[in-house]
Amino acid sequence: MRQTPDINPNIRKAQQDVDRFEASKKSLVPEFELPKDEEREKRYSEETLIADFITERIESKEARELINDPILIKTAYQDFLSDAKKGKEGNTRNAAWALLTSSALLATNTLRLLAPEEEKELQTHLNDPILIKTAYKDFLSNVKRGKEGNTGYAAWALHTSSALLATNILRLLAPEEEKEFQAYLNDPILIKTAYKDFLSYAMQGKEGDTTYAARALQTSSALLATNTLHLLAPEEEKEFQRYLNDPILIKTAYQDFLSDAKQGKEGNTTNAAWALLTSSALTTVRNYLREKGKKIDDTNAANEALKFKKTIPPRPETRAF
Repeated sequence: MRQTPDINPNIRKAQQDVDRFEASKKSLVPEFELPKDEEREKRYSEETLIADFITERIESKEARELINDPILIKTAYQDFLSDAKKGKEGNTRNAAWALLTSSALLATNTLRLLAPEEEKELQTHLNDPILIKTAYKDFLSNVKRGKEGNTGYAAWALHTSSALLATNILRLLAPEEEKEFQAYLNDPILIKTAYKDFLSYAMQGKEGDTTYAARALQTSSALLATNTLHLLAPEEEKEFQRYLNDPILIKTAYQDFLSDAKQGKEGNTTNAAWALLTSSALTTVRNYLREKGKKIDDTNAANEALKFKKTIPPRPETRAF
């Protein structure tokens, strides 16, 4: 960064802010020295700070060791296989769960910990029209109940739709089914009902219930992944943001991930799969907050730079001798 020896503090700060804003437009990680914690709280948006808060946890040594543990991943994979088998036999709920677990395996980039034949087997199941259409039936059933006011079913409809999108298997549905699917994702009644489920679990999660906190994060992730937040009222979006900016909710959900991951390593297939779902949700929420926070921070930095530039006195005209 260029500095002038006789520059006064206000001018220096203005130049630093301008430089930072220009650098941030070139990279997702602005090239500047991070200020102290108290200064970060003043300079950065809540979204950026919470994104950092989540990153510190999901990239901690403990979390990385768990999510990269072959035992945990293979145990979650066993849960997927069990659900896929039952789903192909006609059980709609198991078919949906198979997709949820497979989408979490993909999102957490942990398929590499499986044996090549296991990866191939997973892909074979994901290319099976019977499994996909059975999961889609579960989605339709949940949508119907969700539109009737059942918040839990509305939320699970979004979870399943998120998995259908993440696994890139909508192509296995008939064209009219794809059209029907998109129509439901544009239905404000369904989305608002699912949002109520998020609120209920988020409130209880903030009170210390780890399972409810994880469920709230998973539903928020589904709302983000399906790009349906725009169907909420402005005050609902604002409320949604307040919960995602709450470190207590995030920390409580993270504790649930740790607990489930440890139980998964001990052989509990359901806990192993749930741990991956929560880890995936934390990452989705982190990425959303990071992007939103960057936009806010860039705007604030630009406004701050302009404000200080206005305080810089104009250079005097050069006199000819």
